Formats: sequence, structure tokens, C-alpha cells
Amino acid sequence: MFIWAKNIEKVVKFTVGNLFESSTATKYYQKAEALREIGRYEGAVNFYQKAIEIEENVYIYWHNLGACLLEIGRYEEAFIAFQNASNLEPNDVSVWTNLSYTLIALGRYKKAIDANKRAIELESENHLAWSSYAFCLQQLKRYKQALDAYHKALDIEPNNPEYWKNIGLCYEQSRNYQQALDAYQKANLLDANNPEYYGLIDSVQDKLNKKKWILSLW
Repeated sequence: MFIWAKNIEKVVKFTVGNLFESSTATKYYQKAEALREIGRYEGAVNFYQKAIEIEENVYIYWHNLGACLLEIGRYEEAFIAFQNASNLEPNDVSVWTNLSYTLIALGRYKKAIDANKRAIELESENHLAWSSYAFCLQQLKRYKQALDAYHKALDIEPNNPEYWKNIGLCYEQSRNYQQALDAYQKANLLDANNPEYYGLIDSVQDKLNKKKWILSLW
């Protein structure tokens, strides 16, 4: 009974002693959020860091710090922030997808694949996780697997022209020019105002015509 009472007393003392600090950390966090909302990311980073100095075990502080650092290209720092966030809250899909984006920015595609797999385990219908996973496979020239993953993303988000564009790139990079052309044309149908798609269509059409001309000489 004495041990139980002693432990409760310690908890009460800790809680009361940290009420002011917790309130201060929250104020710093609120300032950071306000700055982040208007795109003042450097300022937001400073206030997130101040909040973390007071309360280092709050998941959302680390997560939103990472989001700001990612936004301004401070990728190594963002990686650390998202890692800390994932340790504090391993079941939030967003931390794994953001960690993946950071690793992609750092060119660490194999590590990014692991982060995407975790995101997909948590939420199999997350098209962002599937597309990020596909992009990593594409960068590693694992085109068949990348195509499968992009189609998974399309099953969830069927009207996304960027997924069709990336499918076209996979086909083009593996020299399947007709399939690439079909994919680019689908992207163009979904977003006819994007000049990039016109350029890709013209480029792959030239390659396809050249391939047909070479075959005709045989």
C-alpha cells in the first residue's frame, strides 16, 4: 500500500510540475501551425523545435516538423523528424508515406520501399502509398513490379493522369512503345491541358515509327 501511494505521489508531482511547460509547448506548436498555414516554413520549424525541446515525446510535433523540413528541402533533418514520429506513433499511415517521400528525395529508394510497404500494411487502399511504392520500383528499373503497383493505385484513384503518365514511362523505359503511347494518350484524355503529355506522345510516337521502319527493312 505504501509503495502504491508513493508511486501515485510521484505521478502527481510530475503532472503538476509540468503543467506550465506543457502549456508553453502547446503555444509554440500553435504558433508553428499558424506559420505553416501561410507558408512560412522556416519560422514554423523554429517553433516546432521549441515545442519539442519542452515535450519531446509528442508525435504531432515531430510529424509536422518533418513536413515543414520536407517542404523546404532539408531532407536529412526531415528524415530524422519522421523517424522519431514513426517511433512514437507507428500506426499512422501519413508518417510512413511522408518518410517515403523524404527517402525518395534523398535517393534512398530501397529504404523508401520499406516505408511504403508499412503504409500499405496499415491502409491497403491508400493510392499515395501505392504510387510512391511504384515510383521507387521504377527508379530501380523493376518495371513489371512498378506497373503492377501503379495499377493498384489506379484501381483506387482511376482518374489520376499522373499515374497513367508514369505507367507510360515504365513502358517506354522498357522499350514497349505502343503500350507507352496508349498510357500517355490516357493521361492526355484526363488532362488535355498539360503540355507535358503532348510532348511525351510525340516523342514515343517518333520512337514507334522508327521501330516500325527498322522492322520493315528486314
